[in-house]
Amino acid sequence: MRRNVFYALLLLVALAGAQAFADLNGANVTVNYLYPDINTVYQDLGTGTVTGSGFTVNSFGQHNLTTYPTDITLTNVLGSNVDFTPATFNGYQVFVNSGGSPITGVTIAFNDVVGFDASRISFDATDVWVNMQSLETTPGLDWQLDLQFGSTTPEPGTLIMLGTGILGLAGTLRRRINL
Repeated sequence: MRRNVFYALLLLVALAGAQAFADLNGANVTVNYLYPDINTVYQDLGTGTVTGSGFTVNSFGQHNLTTYPTDITLTNVLGSNVDFTPATFNGYQVFVNSGGSPITGVTIAFNDVVGFDASRISFDATDVWVNMQSLETTPGLDWQLDLQFGSTTPEPGTLIMLGTGILGLAGTLRRRINL
């Protein structure tokens, strides 16, 4: 009996310290086209679930924006150059409605758009905004953004509290078994 209690407690400690993979796989996201400013949704491009093969929306028959578990891509599918008109904001928002891990960083992994740089990207834990104002895209992959996520590993203080509780439980069970 003691051995079973010991193994059960060992399993609980191992599970408490396990780190979950951080990404958007299985998250429900909404993609919006924002214009003429960051607060105005010009068009809701769609809502769906992110899978390994991505969740893709089409913007006016010109671009496919695909959200993958760990990155976002924009591809010009029109077959000719596309100009984004000047405005305070003219671009995309990817909003995580539910699921996934908190976004902690966004970096440019690939860029084929002259003038596109990190200053055009902003984000918080659930949103990524990409301002394309006054830029021109050419046919093919325009850019790819890599997403970084917060760790889902419990903090050391949480693990210490959990461990102390488990030790207390083990002590109580041990006393009951020995009576």
